[in-house]
Amino acid sequence: MVFGNEGSFTGCFTGGTDNQSNTFATRKLLSTKFPLTILIMELSEQSRTRNAALSLRWVPREQNQEADDLTNMVFEKFDEKNRVPVDPSKLQFLVLNELNITAGELYQDLLKDKQDKSQKPAKTDTAVPKRKVTERLKWKDPW
Repeated sequence: MVFGNEGSFTGCFTGGTDNQSNTFATRKLLSTKFPLTILIMELSEQSRTRNAALSLRWVPREQNQEADDLTNMVFEKFDEKNRVPVDPSKLQFLVLNELNITAGELYQDLLKDKQDKSQKPAKTDTAVPKRKVTERLKWKDPW
C-alpha cells in the first residue's frame, strides 16, 4: 500500500521479524487472535490484488535492533531522506474498515449479552442432585 498502487507491480517482499507468530501468520495467512485476524484478511486481499506475496523470516532479537529502534521512535541511525511519509487515513484499505466496524458491533453485542446474563436472577436448583459416579457404578445386589 505504501510502495505501490494497485496492480502496479508483481513480486515478493521479504523481511525479518523477531516475532515468530508473525512468520506463521503471514505464511499461512491465518490467525485466531483478534485483531490479527482482521489484519491478515487485509494483507491477503492487498496481496491478491497486487499479485504480490510477503515472506517473513525469523531473526533473533539481537539481530533486529534497527526494527526495535523504529518501533520505539529512535531514528538517529536512519537517514531522514529515506523516510516514506504515510498517512493511514489516506490508505485504501479493502476490507479492514468494514471488518473493524463489524467486529466492534459483535463486541458490543457480546457485552450486552454478558450484562443481560449477569442481571438475571440466579436459578434455584430444585432438581435432585446427581449421584456420584462411584455410587452409580456400585453393584446394589451381589448375584
